[in-house]
Amino acid sequence: MKNIFLGILTLSLLFFSSCGLGKKENPVIGKWKLVKMDVPALDLASNLTSKIDSIGLGEVDTNINKVAGAIENLSNSFGTMGESILNNALKGSVFSFEEKGILHVSQLVFSQEGKYKIDKDLKEMVVTIDKQDMLFTVLKFTEEEMILKSSFGEEWVFERK
Repeated sequence: MKNIFLGILTLSLLFFSSCGLGKKENPVIGKWKLVKMDVPALDLASNLTSKIDSIGLGEVDTNINKVAGAIENLSNSFGTMGESILNNALKGSVFSFEEKGILHVSQLVFSQEGKYKIDKDLKEMVVTIDKQDMLFTVLKFTEEEMILKSSFGEEWVFERK
């Protein structure tokens, strides 16, 4: 009787393991809605100051900082406007991550197809659309929310749809 029980148990374990029980599914798979995109502000003046200090051009420093500050203000004004445009254009886009790295992006007026790769630790993702790779760092991942940071510094906030 004991051998019959062990035999049934062994066959059950083999059956369930062959059906995929215990395999970890890619948690990104599914539909994700882009709800927000944050574009970082430009900090040109402090970057220039550190470069100028390292070269030793102290007397030119004041004038260059004024120009850099003006460029930074102008750029950040456009950046805020650009962020608003990006959010209005892309907000609501649905990213469908499928098996085998297939990606479908549905936007307001058109759709795109591409590919994605995400590492096992859910720390980095590469999205390829129109033969262009975009590298993202995964800042946060839960069952309901995913925040990605692009190599350009934008943060893309997604909610599971």
